[in-house]
Amino acid sequence: PRHIPPTSTPLPLPRPTSPYPIQLHPTPFQLDVVKFSTDGSLIATAGEGSVVKVFSSPDGEEIGEAKHTEESSIVDLAWSVVGVLVSASSSGEIIVSAGGVGWGVRSSLHVACSPIGIAFRLGTNQLFVARDDVALTILELEPGGELTPFDAGGDYGELVRSELQVLQTLLSIPLQGVRCCAHSPDGMLLASGCDGGEVLLHDANGEPVEIGLQTNASEGKPKGLVYQHSDYVRSTAFTTAGTLLATGGDDGRIALIELSSFTLVASWALEDYVFNVTFSPGGNVLVSSCRNGLLNVFDVKSLTEVREVQPNGEVELTTHAFSPCGSFVATGDEEGGVTISTISLADTQSKFTLGDDEEVTALSHATPPGGEPVLACATSEGRVRLLNAST
Repeated sequence: PRHIPPTSTPLPLPRPTSPYPIQLHPTPFQLDVVKFSTDGSLIATAGEGSVVKVFSSPDGEEIGEAKHTEESSIVDLAWSVVGVLVSASSSGEIIVSAGGVGWGVRSSLHVACSPIGIAFRLGTNQLFVARDDVALTILELEPGGELTPFDAGGDYGELVRSELQVLQTLLSIPLQGVRCCAHSPDGMLLASGCDGGEVLLHDANGEPVEIGLQTNASEGKPKGLVYQHSDYVRSTAFTTAGTLLATGGDDGRIALIELSSFTLVASWALEDYVFNVTFSPGGNVLVSSCRNGLLNVFDVKSLTEVREVQPNGEVELTTHAFSPCGSFVATGDEEGGVTISTISLADTQSKFTLGDDEEVTALSHATPPGGEPVLACATSEGRVRLLNAST
Protein backbone atom coordinates (compact mmCIF):
# COMPACT_ATOMS: atom_id res chain seq x y z
CA PRO A 1 0.00 0.00 0.00
CA ARG A 2 1.09 3.55 -0.70
CA HIS A 3 2.59 5.42 2.29
CA ILE A 4 0.59 8.47 3.26
CA PRO A 5 2.69 11.04 5.19
CA PRO A 6 1.17 12.43 8.39
CA THR A 7 -0.73 15.65 8.04
CA SER A 8 0.59 17.10 11.31
CA THR A 9 3.82 17.07 13.25
CA PRO A 10 3.88 14.39 15.96
CA LEU A 11 3.64 15.72 19.49
CA PRO A 12 6.95 15.69 21.37
CA LEU A 13 7.40 13.21 24.18
CA PRO A 14 6.52 14.74 27.55
CA ARG A 15 9.54 15.90 29.56
CA PRO A 16 9.93 14.43 33.03
CA THR A 17 8.46 16.60 35.75
CA SER A 18 11.12 18.43 37.77
CA PRO A 19 11.31 17.20 41.37
CA TYR A 20 12.15 20.69 42.62
CA PRO A 21 11.62 22.28 45.00
CA ILE A 22 12.71 19.55 47.41
CA GLN A 23 12.26 20.13 51.13
CA LEU A 24 14.75 18.41 53.42
CA HIS A 25 13.63 17.01 56.74
CA PRO A 26 13.11 20.08 58.96
CA THR A 27 14.77 20.76 62.31
CA PRO A 28 13.14 22.49 65.33
CA PHE A 29 15.74 25.27 65.46
CA GLN A 30 17.05 28.05 63.26
CA LEU A 31 19.57 27.00 60.62
CA ASP A 32 22.52 29.31 60.01
CA VAL A 33 24.86 27.18 57.87
CA VAL A 34 24.26 25.01 54.81
CA LYS A 35 27.23 23.65 52.83
CA PHE A 36 27.75 21.18 50.02
CA SER A 37 30.62 18.71 50.05
CA THR A 38 33.42 19.44 47.58
CA ASP A 39 31.95 17.09 44.95
CA GLY A 40 28.38 18.35 45.49
CA SER A 41 27.01 14.93 46.48
CA LEU A 42 26.28 15.73 50.15
CA ILE A 43 24.67 18.63 52.02
CA ALA A 44 25.28 19.50 55.68
CA THR A 45 23.06 21.81 57.73
CA ALA A 46 23.47 23.26 61.22
CA GLY A 47 22.44 26.19 63.38
CA GLU A 48 21.17 27.04 66.86
CA GLY A 49 20.78 23.42 67.92
CA SER A 50 23.72 21.12 68.66
CA VAL A 51 22.92 18.70 65.81
CA VAL A 52 24.47 18.57 62.34
CA LYS A 53 22.35 16.82 59.71
CA VAL A 54 23.68 15.34 56.46
CA PHE A 55 21.64 14.75 53.29
CA SER A 56 22.38 13.34 49.87
CA SER A 57 22.23 15.62 46.83
CA PRO A 58 20.24 16.21 44.74
CA ASP A 59 17.46 13.95 46.08
CA GLY A 60 17.55 15.38 49.63
CA GLU A 61 17.46 12.01 51.41
CA GLU A 62 18.64 12.20 55.02
CA ILE A 63 21.80 10.16 55.57
CA GLY A 64 22.47 10.77 59.24
CA GLU A 65 23.45 13.26 61.90
CA ALA A 66 26.24 14.15 64.29
CA LYS A 67 25.44 15.58 67.72
CA HIS A 68 27.71 17.81 69.76
CA THR A 69 27.94 16.88 73.43
CA GLU A 70 27.22 20.40 74.65
CA GLU A 71 24.02 22.36 74.05
CA SER A 72 25.35 25.23 71.98
CA SER A 73 24.91 26.58 68.48
CA ILE A 74 26.97 25.39 65.52
CA VAL A 75 28.87 28.33 64.05
CA ASP A 76 30.44 26.75 60.95
CA LEU A 77 30.97 23.61 58.88
CA ALA A 78 33.86 22.51 56.67
CA TRP A 79 34.13 19.57 54.25
CA SER A 80 37.42 17.85 53.51
CA VAL A 81 38.22 16.78 49.95
CA VAL A 82 37.37 13.15 50.82
CA GLY A 83 33.92 13.92 52.25
CA VAL A 84 34.74 14.12 55.95
CA LEU A 85 32.73 16.81 57.77
CA VAL A 86 34.03 19.04 60.57
CA SER A 87 31.67 21.17 62.67
CA ALA A 88 32.51 23.82 65.26
CA SER A 89 30.22 25.03 68.06
CA SER A 90 30.17 28.29 69.99
CA SER A 91 31.38 26.42 73.10
CA GLY A 92 34.66 25.56 71.36
CA GLU A 93 33.81 21.92 70.65
CA ILE A 94 34.96 20.65 67.25
CA ILE A 95 33.81 17.25 66.03
CA VAL A 96 34.65 15.14 63.00
CA SER A 97 31.89 13.06 61.41
CA ALA A 98 31.86 10.77 58.38
CA GLY A 99 29.99 7.99 56.64
CA GLY A 100 30.82 4.32 56.43
CA VAL A 101 28.56 2.04 58.44
CA GLY A 102 26.13 4.86 59.10
CA TRP A 103 26.98 8.52 59.58
CA GLY A 104 28.54 9.27 62.95
CA VAL A 105 31.10 11.11 65.06
CA ARG A 106 34.69 9.94 64.57
CA SER A 107 36.52 12.26 66.99
CA SER A 108 36.19 15.51 68.92
CA LEU A 109 38.24 18.09 70.81
CA HIS A 110 37.95 21.55 72.37
CA VAL A 111 39.72 24.78 71.51
CA ALA A 112 40.11 27.83 73.68
CA CYS A 113 37.49 30.53 73.15
CA SER A 114 34.61 30.43 70.70
CA PRO A 115 35.29 29.65 67.02
CA ILE A 116 33.78 32.02 64.49
CA GLY A 117 34.81 30.16 61.34
CA ILE A 118 36.59 27.03 60.11
CA ALA A 119 38.03 26.09 56.72
CA PHE A 120 40.40 23.56 55.21
CA ARG A 121 43.50 24.91 53.55
CA LEU A 122 43.12 24.29 49.83
CA GLY A 123 44.22 20.79 48.82
CA THR A 124 45.36 19.77 52.31
CA ASN A 125 44.05 18.28 55.54
CA GLN A 126 45.03 21.36 57.55
CA LEU A 127 42.01 22.88 59.30
CA PHE A 128 42.11 26.57 60.21
CA VAL A 129 39.97 27.60 63.19
CA ALA A 130 39.47 31.35 63.60
CA ARG A 131 38.52 32.34 67.14
CA ASP A 132 36.78 35.35 68.61
CA ASP A 133 39.88 36.28 70.62
CA VAL A 134 41.68 37.03 67.33
CA ALA A 135 43.73 33.85 67.60
CA LEU A 136 44.17 31.07 65.07
CA THR A 137 44.23 27.35 65.76
CA ILE A 138 45.68 25.03 63.13
CA LEU A 139 44.70 21.36 63.31
CA GLU A 140 45.42 18.43 61.02
CA LEU A 141 42.86 15.81 60.00
CA GLU A 142 44.44 12.36 60.20
CA PRO A 143 43.37 9.50 57.87
CA GLY A 144 41.53 7.81 60.74
CA GLY A 145 39.42 10.91 61.44
CA GLU A 146 41.39 12.28 64.40
CA LEU A 147 42.14 15.98 64.67
CA THR A 148 45.63 16.66 65.98
CA PRO A 149 47.68 19.83 66.50
CA PHE A 150 49.42 20.75 63.25
CA ASP A 151 53.15 20.00 63.44
CA ALA A 152 55.08 22.71 61.64
CA GLY A 153 58.38 21.39 62.98
CA GLY A 154 60.96 22.98 65.25
CA ASP A 155 60.09 25.02 68.31
CA TYR A 156 56.77 26.06 66.85
CA GLY A 157 55.77 22.45 66.37
CA GLU A 158 56.75 21.59 69.93
CA LEU A 159 54.73 24.52 71.26
CA VAL A 160 51.59 23.44 69.43
CA ARG A 161 51.97 19.76 70.32
CA SER A 162 52.45 20.52 73.98
CA GLU A 163 49.67 23.09 74.39
CA LEU A 164 47.15 22.14 71.67
CA GLN A 165 46.23 25.65 71.19
CA VAL A 166 47.35 28.18 69.84
CA LEU A 167 49.14 30.63 68.16
CA GLN A 168 47.82 33.44 70.26
CA THR A 169 48.19 36.64 68.27
CA LEU A 170 49.79 39.39 70.34
CA LEU A 171 47.97 42.65 69.77
CA SER A 172 49.22 46.08 70.74
CA ILE A 173 45.73 47.35 71.67
CA PRO A 174 42.62 45.58 72.92
CA LEU A 175 39.91 44.86 70.36
CA GLN A 176 36.15 44.62 70.75
CA GLY A 177 35.89 41.12 69.30
CA VAL A 178 35.90 39.47 65.90
CA ARG A 179 32.65 39.47 63.90
CA CYS A 180 33.69 37.77 60.64
CA CYS A 181 36.64 36.10 58.96
CA ALA A 182 37.77 34.64 55.63
CA HIS A 183 40.67 32.44 54.54
CA SER A 184 42.56 33.00 51.32
CA PRO A 185 42.17 30.08 48.88
CA ASP A 186 45.71 28.83 49.55
CA GLY A 187 45.20 29.07 53.31
CA MET A 188 48.14 31.40 53.77
CA LEU A 189 46.14 34.40 54.99
CA LEU A 190 43.28 34.94 57.42
CA ALA A 191 41.32 38.19 57.22
CA SER A 192 39.37 39.06 60.37
CA GLY A 193 36.80 41.84 60.72
CA CYS A 194 36.32 43.28 64.21
CA ASP A 195 33.57 45.12 66.07
CA GLY A 196 35.81 48.18 66.30
CA GLY A 197 36.11 48.38 62.50
CA GLU A 198 39.59 46.83 62.27
CA VAL A 199 40.44 44.46 59.41
CA LEU A 200 43.39 42.28 60.43
CA LEU A 201 45.59 39.92 58.42
CA HIS A 202 47.37 36.90 59.89
CA ASP A 203 49.63 34.42 58.15
CA ALA A 204 49.48 30.62 58.17
CA ASN A 205 51.48 30.55 61.40
CA GLY A 206 48.95 32.76 63.16
CA GLU A 207 51.30 35.74 63.20
CA PRO A 208 50.09 39.24 62.23
CA VAL A 209 51.23 40.18 58.76
CA GLU A 210 53.77 43.00 58.72
CA ILE A 211 52.16 45.91 56.90
CA GLY A 212 54.60 48.81 56.74
CA LEU A 213 54.65 51.14 59.72
CA GLN A 214 51.34 49.82 60.99
CA THR A 215 53.25 47.13 62.88
CA ASN A 216 54.70 49.84 65.12
CA ALA A 217 52.92 49.57 68.46
CA SER A 218 53.78 53.17 69.26
CA GLU A 219 51.26 54.26 66.63
CA GLY A 220 48.50 52.73 68.73
CA LYS A 221 47.42 50.35 65.98
CA PRO A 222 47.12 46.57 66.20
CA LYS A 223 49.62 44.50 64.29
CA GLY A 224 48.32 43.22 60.99
CA LEU A 225 45.88 46.11 60.50
CA VAL A 226 45.22 46.42 56.76
CA TYR A 227 42.11 48.66 56.84
CA GLN A 228 40.04 50.58 59.39
CA HIS A 229 36.26 50.91 59.07
CA SER A 230 34.44 53.35 61.35
CA ASP A 231 31.95 50.71 62.53
CA TYR A 232 31.41 46.93 62.71
CA VAL A 233 32.97 44.88 59.93
CA ARG A 234 30.29 42.49 58.64
CA SER A 235 32.05 40.65 55.82
CA THR A 236 35.49 39.87 54.36
CA ALA A 237 36.19 38.00 51.12
CA PHE A 238 39.17 37.00 48.97
CA THR A 239 39.25 36.51 45.21
CA THR A 240 39.86 32.92 44.08
CA ALA A 241 43.36 33.95 43.00
CA GLY A 242 44.01 35.40 46.46
CA THR A 243 45.21 38.73 45.08
CA LEU A 244 42.44 40.98 46.37
CA LEU A 245 40.54 41.35 49.66
CA ALA A 246 37.13 43.02 49.94
CA THR A 247 35.57 44.19 53.20
CA GLY A 248 32.20 45.71 54.10
CA GLY A 249 30.65 47.01 57.29
CA ASP A 250 28.08 49.01 59.17
CA ASP A 251 29.68 52.27 58.06
CA GLY A 252 28.25 51.56 54.61
CA ARG A 253 31.70 51.39 53.07
CA ILE A 254 33.31 48.73 50.88
CA ALA A 255 37.10 48.54 50.68
CA LEU A 256 39.09 46.71 48.01
CA ILE A 257 42.68 45.93 49.00
CA GLU A 258 45.50 44.71 46.76
CA LEU A 259 47.39 42.12 48.80
CA SER A 260 50.84 42.15 47.17
CA SER A 261 51.38 45.69 48.44
CA PHE A 262 48.56 45.92 51.04
CA THR A 263 47.27 49.05 49.37
CA LEU A 264 43.70 50.32 49.10
CA VAL A 265 42.85 50.32 45.38
CA ALA A 266 39.16 51.26 45.63
CA SER A 267 36.55 52.32 48.17
CA TRP A 268 32.82 52.86 47.77
CA ALA A 269 30.34 54.54 50.14
CA LEU A 270 26.85 52.99 50.02
CA GLU A 271 23.54 54.11 51.49
CA ASP A 272 23.17 51.54 54.28
CA TYR A 273 24.89 48.80 56.28
CA VAL A 274 26.84 46.37 54.08
CA PHE A 275 26.01 42.86 55.24
CA ASN A 276 27.86 40.73 52.67
CA VAL A 277 30.60 41.09 50.05
CA THR A 278 31.31 38.25 47.61
CA PHE A 279 33.53 37.82 44.55
CA SER A 280 32.37 35.87 41.53
CA PRO A 281 34.21 32.55 40.98
CA GLY A 282 36.44 34.20 38.38
CA GLY A 283 37.11 37.21 40.59
CA ASN A 284 36.00 39.71 37.93
CA VAL A 285 32.85 40.85 39.72
CA LEU A 286 32.25 41.96 43.32
CA VAL A 287 28.72 41.95 44.72
CA SER A 288 27.51 43.47 47.98
CA SER A 289 24.14 43.29 49.71
CA CYS A 290 22.77 45.94 52.07
CA ARG A 291 20.13 46.17 54.76
CA ASN A 292 17.90 48.31 52.53
CA GLY A 293 17.61 45.53 49.95
CA LEU A 294 20.11 46.98 47.49
CA LEU A 295 22.47 44.69 45.59
CA ASN A 296 25.50 46.56 44.26
CA VAL A 297 27.64 45.14 41.45
CA PHE A 298 31.24 46.29 40.89
CA ASP A 299 33.58 45.58 38.00
CA VAL A 300 36.88 44.59 39.59
CA LYS A 301 39.00 45.29 36.50
CA SER A 302 37.81 48.86 36.01
CA LEU A 303 37.19 49.44 39.74
CA THR A 304 33.78 50.91 39.03
CA GLU A 305 30.25 50.33 40.27
CA VAL A 306 28.24 49.12 37.30
CA ARG A 307 24.81 48.43 38.74
CA GLU A 308 22.52 48.93 41.74
CA VAL A 309 19.22 47.06 41.95
CA GLN A 310 16.73 45.64 44.43
CA PRO A 311 16.14 42.05 43.22
CA ASN A 312 13.86 41.27 46.18
CA GLY A 313 12.22 44.68 46.29
CA GLU A 314 12.70 46.86 49.35
CA VAL A 315 12.92 43.86 51.69
CA GLU A 316 16.14 43.56 53.70
CA LEU A 317 18.62 41.17 52.07
CA THR A 318 20.13 38.62 54.44
CA THR A 319 22.48 36.64 52.19
CA HIS A 320 23.57 36.08 48.61
CA ALA A 321 25.63 33.51 46.69
CA PHE A 322 27.08 33.09 43.21
CA SER A 323 26.38 30.07 41.03
CA PRO A 324 29.45 27.86 40.32
CA CYS A 325 29.67 29.24 36.78
CA GLY A 326 29.52 32.83 38.03
CA SER A 327 26.70 33.80 35.66
CA PHE A 328 23.93 33.96 38.27
CA VAL A 329 23.55 35.38 41.75
CA ALA A 330 20.96 34.21 44.28
CA THR A 331 19.66 36.55 46.98
CA GLY A 332 17.69 35.75 50.13
CA ASP A 333 15.70 38.13 52.29
CA GLU A 334 14.15 38.45 55.75
CA GLU A 335 10.68 37.56 54.48
CA GLY A 336 11.59 34.18 53.02
CA GLY A 337 12.09 35.32 49.43
CA VAL A 338 14.79 33.87 47.16
CA THR A 339 15.59 35.40 43.77
CA ILE A 340 17.93 34.02 41.11
CA SER A 341 19.12 36.65 38.64
CA THR A 342 21.65 36.92 35.85
CA ILE A 343 24.86 38.57 36.96
CA SER A 344 24.04 41.45 34.63
CA LEU A 345 20.86 41.76 36.75
CA ALA A 346 19.10 42.79 33.56
CA ASP A 347 16.37 40.28 34.27
CA THR A 348 15.24 37.95 37.02
CA GLN A 349 15.31 34.26 36.16
CA SER A 350 13.06 33.03 38.95
CA LYS A 351 11.57 33.93 42.31
CA PHE A 352 10.55 31.62 45.11
CA THR A 353 9.00 32.22 48.53
CA LEU A 354 10.12 29.81 51.23
CA GLY A 355 7.57 31.00 53.81
CA ASP A 356 5.87 34.14 55.03
CA ASP A 357 7.51 34.07 58.46
CA GLU A 358 10.86 32.56 57.50
CA GLU A 359 14.08 34.50 57.14
CA VAL A 360 16.52 33.11 54.59
CA THR A 361 19.66 32.58 56.67
CA ALA A 362 22.06 30.83 54.25
CA LEU A 363 22.41 29.97 50.56
CA SER A 364 24.79 27.51 48.89
CA HIS A 365 25.28 26.46 45.25
CA ALA A 366 26.68 23.17 43.91
CA THR A 367 26.47 20.85 40.93
CA PRO A 368 25.98 17.22 42.07
CA PRO A 369 27.72 14.48 40.05
CA GLY A 370 25.91 14.06 36.75
CA GLY A 371 23.19 16.51 37.73
CA GLU A 372 22.09 20.10 37.25
CA PRO A 373 23.13 23.04 39.46
CA VAL A 374 21.28 23.08 42.78
CA LEU A 375 20.68 25.95 45.19
CA ALA A 376 20.24 25.03 48.87
CA CYS A 377 18.29 27.57 50.96
CA ALA A 378 18.24 27.46 54.78
CA THR A 379 15.75 29.38 56.93
CA SER A 380 15.20 30.62 60.45
CA GLU A 381 12.44 28.02 60.90
CA GLY A 382 14.83 25.08 60.50
CA ARG A 383 13.92 24.23 56.90
CA VAL A 384 16.16 23.64 53.90
CA ARG A 385 14.83 23.62 50.36
CA LEU A 386 16.67 22.62 47.20
CA LEU A 387 15.91 24.65 44.08
CA ASN A 388 16.89 23.97 40.48
CA ALA A 389 19.52 26.60 39.70
CA SER A 390 20.30 25.51 36.13
CA THR A 391 20.42 28.06 33.36
